[in-house]
Amino acid sequence: MRRTVLLLSAVAALVASAVVAAPGLSEQVVPKMLGVSVALDSSVDRVAESGAGFARTEVRWSDLEKEKGVYDFSALDSLFTKLESKDIRAIIVISGGNPLYESGRPPHTREGRTAFAAMAAAAAAKHKGAIWQVWNGPNQATSWAPKPNAQEYVELVQATSIAIKAADPSALVIGLSSWVNDLAFASRCFELGLLKSIDAVAVEGGGAGLPALGYGPLRELIAKHAGRGRTYPLVVNHQLAQSPAFVQTAGQLTDIADGVAVSIWPGAADSLGDLTGCKLVRKLGGRLEDSILLFKGNDGYRIAAWTTGSEREVTIPAEGDASKLNLTGTPAIVRSGSGERFALEEAVDISTGIDHRWRLQDEVNVAIVNPLSRTLKGEASITVPGMPKPMSRKFSVGGGKSELVHFDPIVLWDGRASVVAEVIVKFDGVATPIARTVDLGTSRRISARPSCPIEQIMEFQVSNPSGVRVKGRLRLTDIKGLEIKNPMVKFDADGSAIVALSLDEPARREFSFGYELLDSLGKVVFRAPVRNYTIIETFQGASNAIPPAAYDFVSFGDSNTKATSDAFCMLHDSQYTSLQRMSVLRLRYSCASGNRHFKLDPKTDLTLQGKPIELGMWLQGDGNGTKLTCRLTDASGKAIQPAGFVMDTKQWRYKTIQIDTAGSEAPYKLETLALIDPQGAAAIGSIYLGPIMVVSE
Repeated sequence: MRRTVLLLSAVAALVASAVVAAPGLSEQVVPKMLGVSVALDSSVDRVAESGAGFARTEVRWSDLEKEKGVYDFSALDSLFTKLESKDIRAIIVISGGNPLYESGRPPHTREGRTAFAAMAAAAAAKHKGAIWQVWNGPNQATSWAPKPNAQEYVELVQATSIAIKAADPSALVIGLSSWVNDLAFASRCFELGLLKSIDAVAVEGGGAGLPALGYGPLRELIAKHAGRGRTYPLVVNHQLAQSPAFVQTAGQLTDIADGVAVSIWPGAADSLGDLTGCKLVRKLGGRLEDSILLFKGNDGYRIAAWTTGSEREVTIPAEGDASKLNLTGTPAIVRSGSGERFALEEAVDISTGIDHRWRLQDEVNVAIVNPLSRTLKGEASITVPGMPKPMSRKFSVGGGKSELVHFDPIVLWDGRASVVAEVIVKFDGVATPIARTVDLGTSRRISARPSCPIEQIMEFQVSNPSGVRVKGRLRLTDIKGLEIKNPMVKFDADGSAIVALSLDEPARREFSFGYELLDSLGKVVFRAPVRNYTIIETFQGASNAIPPAAYDFVSFGDSNTKATSDAFCMLHDSQYTSLQRMSVLRLRYSCASGNRHFKLDPKTDLTLQGKPIELGMWLQGDGNGTKLTCRLTDASGKAIQPAGFVMDTKQWRYKTIQIDTAGSEAPYKLETLALIDPQGAAAIGSIYLGPIMVVSE
């Protein structure tokens, strides 16, 4: 049914939401939304000359409170005086333990939290309207000793935020303060309620502007835990090593394009001089690796464009209709004028969402706000991978009026990082259509993931973060190498669920299949592509209570840090009634604080077939917060070490490590099956490894 409606208020809301000022922060205008890192005793003249609106500085708690309850804010007073005279807003990061409390450890008791919060409140009462960041890098053992603890950190932020807001209601509190790609730490903090105590999410962004997947995964996590109607702007601090100027320029522009509220850099923020006074109004079309941004200032429009892919020629708006631009890795800023074509680009705004009333139906709304005196007619269409053909709607918008074109695309997610749609808007009489690439998001989508088979049992974990209970069936397709008479099982997922398929005989070492989830009406809501699965270890057949013949388990790192380790094969209780005992490998380790790690290396060549995307293992962790990952090498010997996961549970679980092979070449060799990282802390623990499987494209 055609659903093209005139909703002036709805359209206005959509357009207004495209680029808005974050609550309590400045509007996203260049260069006011940029920040510069400064020392407490720095001159701020260079910051002021660049036009940056923010200055970020770090101060240690122990420097502010050298006697209990007595505060020395003289260094802060001097910095605030200089910043206020230049109309620059301060972002103050307070971090580091204090020897007066808890032997200098990060605050982890009521006494320490109360003392830290009282100090921060006293500073906030003296310097109104500042932005206060609670701690820096709490996800690192070097900052939060003896090891990162999300519970302790969140409790500190909660106490400090209450105290700061009581002292200065106009203050902003920002937190998380971890690396942007440490999603495990972020997820745990959000689960513990961090977002309820902060106004914005602060992260460390790295030197190139963005991690491999951008801010998307972090935003997905924020959306999942924020609650309906709540938004949390990003404040990103970049630690830029010595690099060409265009790296900082590209990083600043990328942050602007991705809606970052404050983008902070070590050097001056004047590399975007051609965009001074301009505001981003639209992110234009192109491939995902392309960035084509339309800015608007008092004297007309400008376009900033570059690519992280190969150099090529693209079409951009121009005074008449369109022109060509050679897209490279160096951002090009083009002063484009103020013609009708630019007004049409600005007039088209696209928003996405989920209609929870209709079985999690995707929604895409194309808002057209006609800036001209004449009527605009044309057609809008949307294409989503997997759809048999594009969906299209015609529109007619009178001069100065607005129209909302609504689409309900059928989206079939395959579990990958993004769901991308292409929206095309064709205006009658305009030769070149307006094309936009739209990310429909993944945070609310149902999915499933298989576990390595144990004997004749294969588990799937169904994840349903939508908030709406879904019942249905899981079905295997294109099966090779598995003997199974009934490749279908029912599921009932309200959040998450575990379902198991019974195999007719134990799985072979190598097999392949695809799988899909069907809802109660038989509609496919998730479909995973056919992939290859290889069981690389089961530990079966190894003699009990002796070291494994095929592996070495050793410690490495600082030889001055005491460490011990051993490995034994053994029988372990199984969670399945049909399988009383199973063979596992116990890894036992201990070390003092310092740079010490442990690794389980195969003694023989373990070359993987195809392109690995995931290593999964059954294990029982020790819950001590150490990290576990693996290490591979490619054909050239280049090392690949994924992020891995934190062992924060003592339960028997199937855990996965995602492997990114971008920029590397096959074949791939598994050099280290399990790498244990205590993250600089003293640690004593044991983990039990069961069957291990590699998933490949």
